[in-house]
Amino acid sequence: MAAFEQVLKNAVTDFTTGDLKNGYENYLKAAFTLILQLSDEVVFEDKNRVTSLPNHVYNLFTLSHKCLQTAEDIIRNWSIHSPDTYPFPSQEGGVTNSSLERENVITIETTLPLIPLSPLTQMSIIHSSSLASASHKLALSKHSKSSTASEVLHRLTEDVNIHRSNLDTVNAQVQSVTDVLITTWSPDAVAKQLTIIEAQLFAKVVIPDDLLSSETQSTRIQGCLDLHKYIESSFAHQIIAGSEVSSNFPEVHREDIIVHMIRTAYLLLHAYRNFNSFVAVMKALTNPEVRRLNKSWKLVPRKLKQTLNELMVHMHPKENYRGYRALFESVLQENDQFDAGIIGIPCMELHV
Repeated sequence: MAAFEQVLKNAVTDFTTGDLKNGYENYLKAAFTLILQLSDEVVFEDKNRVTSLPNHVYNLFTLSHKCLQTAEDIIRNWSIHSPDTYPFPSQEGGVTNSSLERENVITIETTLPLIPLSPLTQMSIIHSSSLASASHKLALSKHSKSSTASEVLHRLTEDVNIHRSNLDTVNAQVQSVTDVLITTWSPDAVAKQLTIIEAQLFAKVVIPDDLLSSETQSTRIQGCLDLHKYIESSFAHQIIAGSEVSSNFPEVHREDIIVHMIRTAYLLLHAYRNFNSFVAVMKALTNPEVRRLNKSWKLVPRKLKQTLNELMVHMHPKENYRGYRALFESVLQENDQFDAGIIGIPCMELHV
């Protein structure tokens, strides 16, 4: 697993820093490493019975799938061509795309929010699996009837310590992120990261099929809706709780968070054309409990209050959100000359 961990670490670093080419290649390498392990360590007997499996075999399948999914997301979101323009030709006697799609339907537990795992959480899962595997090997060696050389036990013990240290480091990073306020990052950084996640989710939506389907709501759309609700709830909670969200920032007040979110909403709309996150942030800012924080709102600069009022025009429910629909249509028309994968991300709940 050491080779896989290093390749995946490189992939996550490349992806988060915007090096999509190397990120794409490293995610494929990581998946290929796991697939080779599954090929080498799954042993069959008489062609119809499995006699040996690697430790945590199902985790290996899950991790390889996540690596391939992220690689697919990269080419879907940043390709200048739509994958749908290059369908596989159906061959006589072969398998067509439609039959493949019918046979590979994946049932997803819809009671859980369909929000992508963060890179840190993915690394935590990997290190947890590696630690469990190393601990299992060490336990087997200690209880083995045959004598095990002391240097082998020492090496296995070192492996356990290394994986435990890696897991503790990542978990500490996860905890450090949960203990900060949104003001830790600039409004542009927040808007950009939200848009990256939104683009990954929206790229999976099939337009117009998913919007017109009379069947159960598509899980592809549900991911966009779940993220929208999460952003709305999280941002509203940070405003209401203020610095109580994190004791590490006693100098940050509610009005500072409100100002930060107004600027973030402005960038989501005008810089990133991310209407799904924009509406979610605006709903947090106009939440009744947030609006009742009169003392905090009095300390928000008048210019930013004016900016907020101008942004609210685009999400007024009058005439079936005419303001929003007109703005989104204008964005599409202004940018239709660009051969881009995604021109803008709509507010999905207003289209379903």
